[in-house]
Amino acid sequence: MISYSSGAPRLPDVIIVGAGPAGAVLARRLADAGAEVRVLEAGPDTRETPRQPAALLPLSGDEPAARQIAARGRAGETVSVWRGRGPGGSGAINGAAWTPAPADVVKTWPGCTADRYARALGRAESVMLPVEVSPSPLAVTLSGVLGEPMAPGRLTVEPDGRRRDPWTAYCPERAGATLHCSAGVRELLLSGSDAAGPGGSIRAEGVVLDDGERLYGGEVVLAAGAIDTARLLRRAAANPVVQAHPEVRSTLSSAGRDAREHPETLLDLPGSLHTLLHEAPAGILGARIPLTIAGRRMEVRPYERPFHAAIPGLPEASAQIGVALLDPRSVSIVEDDRLTLSAVTDDSDREVLDAGAGLVADALATLAEARGGLAVGEVRRHTGYSQHLYATAPMGQVTDADGRVEGLDGLRVADAAILPPGLGAGPYASVFAVAEAVAESIAAGSRAGLAR
Repeated sequence: MISYSSGAPRLPDVIIVGAGPAGAVLARRLADAGAEVRVLEAGPDTRETPRQPAALLPLSGDEPAARQIAARGRAGETVSVWRGRGPGGSGAINGAAWTPAPADVVKTWPGCTADRYARALGRAESVMLPVEVSPSPLAVTLSGVLGEPMAPGRLTVEPDGRRRDPWTAYCPERAGATLHCSAGVRELLLSGSDAAGPGGSIRAEGVVLDDGERLYGGEVVLAAGAIDTARLLRRAAANPVVQAHPEVRSTLSSAGRDAREHPETLLDLPGSLHTLLHEAPAGILGARIPLTIAGRRMEVRPYERPFHAAIPGLPEASAQIGVALLDPRSVSIVEDDRLTLSAVTDDSDREVLDAGAGLVADALATLAEARGGLAVGEVRRHTGYSQHLYATAPMGQVTDADGRVEGLDGLRVADAAILPPGLGAGPYASVFAVAEAVAESIAAGSRAGLAR
């Protein structure tokens, strides 16, 4: 049950579900615009928890800011998907890599332009302050052998090496927003006419918390992350009010049915090349090496340190090089009680990923042999995913570029869910860009109502 400091609560102009990167952006921008903003976060209040260095990934069951989700992989195996909990969300525990979507990809997004994305990204960068980090000797050397130029590594880190987490950076409370932690949302409160057709309408008027409490507001914005946002939309499809509106029901039911996750192959780094790693890396990954095979976007990730040195509890293992596919065609699916990665497979994904991994394996072998030989089996391959799930309510399918769902007033979606398939980069920077753009749209459309 949410408690208030004094008297009856004032009906907020905006209820934001989720205090992760998108929620932090929306809360600050809309509060700055004069809105009464209430943010509901399912996770615990971690604002007083010291932030860790970006070179560490606090992914364990003992970490209050981390949440482990069991998913099924391509071959039916169990895959651990990690997400953040509490203010800052995944931005408080991730690798802090800032990789905007390529402009030629953004211009294909329905209803969006490269200029709008760039302006929104610029606003986010003025707060998150990504810094360019020096490439490791390994990245420089591997880039030369592959004959492909490096892309600079940019990380959202503080001068002392700690992550710059979104909630702390945007500090919505300073503008008057109110945060409620341990306040998970179970479903949307919808009202409207039972009559279908042009005369009927549906409106989101609030939310129901996990404990059954109802909270009302002028507008509801979903920023709960790609998984939980999709599940709230899917539950809304079953609402009796929606049943009289088949087009809206169909749209909401499609949430989570066309998601994407970036598959990644990890190659063990030969022992003779470990001396090329950074001695004191700023993050888990700095510079990367873009790669195109058969017209598909990939990137080589020379990780800066072994994962066991970054993630508590992992057994000691070799450092690794990642090869990731950034425009996968295989579809991941989010359901109410299940997450399946690569549920609908496209064989071309595996073909180009294997080809990319083969190129990198050959390059590593060449480098290792030049440094004294290569032990048999040193360049082993491991398949997995990048922890980049997105496109569970993509613009052009479930939402528009402003996060609206057609036929459902008073609701916006403003997180990784609305990113379109085929992003061409990691989603972190783009989440900020779409949240900034949606916040601007909400404020512009409600200027009179938000002005106080």
